[in-house]
Order: sequence, then structure tokens, then C-alpha cells
Amino acid sequence: MTVQHEPKKKNGTEDTSPMIRIDPPSKTERHLKNPTKLIREIIYLLVISLPLILWSLVNNILFKTPKSVNGKVVLVTGSGRGLGRGFVEKFLELGCKVACVDIDEKLNQETVKELNERYPACVKAYTCNVAISSQIRTVKQAVNKDFGHVDILIHNAAIVASTSITDFEDIYVHGVISVNLISHFYMIREFLPDMLKRNKGHLVAVGSVASFVATSKTSMYTATKHGILGLMETLHCELEEIKQNRVKTSIICPYFVNTNDFYIKYWDLRIPELSIKQTVEAAVEGILKNKRIIMVPGYFYPIVIFFKLLPDKLLQILREIFYVRITIPSLTVQKRIPLFKLLMDTRHEMIELMN
Repeated sequence: MTVQHEPKKKNGTEDTSPMIRIDPPSKTERHLKNPTKLIREIIYLLVISLPLILWSLVNNILFKTPKSVNGKVVLVTGSGRGLGRGFVEKFLELGCKVACVDIDEKLNQETVKELNERYPACVKAYTCNVAISSQIRTVKQAVNKDFGHVDILIHNAAIVASTSITDFEDIYVHGVISVNLISHFYMIREFLPDMLKRNKGHLVAVGSVASFVATSKTSMYTATKHGILGLMETLHCELEEIKQNRVKTSIICPYFVNTNDFYIKYWDLRIPELSIKQTVEAAVEGILKNKRIIMVPGYFYPIVIFFKLLPDKLLQILREIFYVRITIPSLTVQKRIPLFKLLMDTRHEMIELMN
């Protein structure tokens, strides 16, 4: 690798810092490192695998007790409706203080007003477009002032998008990816440092069964949910490298959920969708037991892993039997969805960032 100086414009001035030029592939031939040691390590791995798997199963079934979250501060995004509101209600029941974050200020305030009657001084609304990092920073400061440091972050906000893989507007791809995926990077960057400093906390991302398997007409949504799984797995690996780390991570991967009547009109499912209550109960149980991957329903997890091993023809037959048929709403209908404004806001922010 060589370094060369190439001036470029930066904020209207000339940047003379050295530029890195990437050379062609190295001609140095690499070899397997420490093959003898590797063989010993593989033998050791095989010897301990079965006992560890059995202990994990027994521990999860018999001995793993849920942690107490009474008095903890929980932040939930997408709290105005659907799963987000379900999480808010459940954690309030468990004795938490809950920060409700949503872009829909009116709906969020209505939710908080209703819940404040049952849980006075324990829940507060914050308006935020999670696709805009500066707004996340402002919300974090406000929540810290009102409740203290966030103990559990549940990033649930997402856009359910159904589009053809070749027929979509630019606003959709920018908006969906910004809200469904990029915002997770922003949230982690904002809240993880405090958790690491205190050496406690729990980062929870809401993914989907679509984090593991795909279905037709959901390309943007599925791509972002796969991305969230990759992000949370990478985050888990990085936290493992920190000695005596106590910050936990979880990703919740539910099947289709009946969050509102609009979406389910466009779904034709062989296996019916889950209710919000079913999903929230199972997800919170997993969070309280510090499970890393929480599939809802739980029996889906080994099934979707097994699917990865099957030949394409058999997978095609399985998809025909356990069908998921999505109808794409017309663009006229989609523009009447409240979250369309969110996409417009995100587009303008993306343009500002690129400039």
C-alpha cells in the first residue's frame, strides 16, 4: 500500500492530507496458521459441544429465572401504536418508567395520556424521527433529564413496505432503509456508550422472521431485517471482546403480527398472523431471560434454520404449502398512509447529508 497526496475540496477549502492508494492484490501466499493446534482445538470443541448444548437446554427450561426490571428506565420507539404500544404497557406493568418515542406526536401523546391515568409520572412522550440522528440525540438528553439513564432500549420503529423489486420510487428505498436499518446504528451509537460506562443495560432490536427467510414483494423490508440481524450479531461479538461486560443484546423476530387492519387486508397467510399481546408476552419473557435471539413463536427458530439446509426445489414446495401471499397497495393508497410523511422527511434529511 502506498500513500499519495491528492488535494480535494473539503468544506470549500483545499484538503492536502495524504490519500491512500489501494495497490493490486498481494502476491504473498498465505498458509493455514498452526494446523496442529487447530486440530487439537477442533477435538476439544467436539468433546465439550454436547455437554454444553444439554446444559444450555436444561438451564433455559429449568433454572433460568427472569430478571427484575422494577424501577428501570425503558425507552420504546414506535410507541404510538401496535407492538410499540404493547411494549410500553407491558413494561409499565412490570414497574418500569417508560419513555415513549414516536414521530406521530398526536398519537403518541394520546397513548401517554391514557397510560398516565393508570401509571402516573411513569410514562412520558417524546417526538422523534429516528432516521435523523440529531433528533435521537435531543431525545436522549431529554430522557436522561426526565428519568435518568436508559436501562433498556427497545428499538421497534419501522416501516412495513411492500413493493415490486423493480418498480418503486427513490423516496421509498431511502426512507425504508433509513428508518428500518440505519436508525439502529444511530440508536446504538447514542445509547451504548452510557451503558458501557455503567456496565449494565440491554439493547433490544425488533427484527422479524424476515431476518432469516424471505417472501415475495417484501424486498426492502426483508433486506433491512436481515441487516438488523447482522448488526446485532456483530454487536454481540464486539461486546464479547470486552472483559466482564454486562451489557446485553437481543433481537426479537416475530412472525406476521396483526398491528392494524390496514396491513392485514393485503396479506393472505396459510398460518394466521399473531396478536400484539402474544408477541409482546413472548418477547418480554425473552428479554427478561436475556435471550439473544427471540423468535416468536419460539418453535419457528429451529424450522427457519433447518430451511437453510434444504434444496431449492423442496423449499419451493414448502413455500407453496405454507404460503405467504402479499398484495402490493397502489401508490395512491400508499401515499395516504401517515408514515408517508416520514418518508418525505427522511428524503430531505438524506439530501442534506449528501450535500
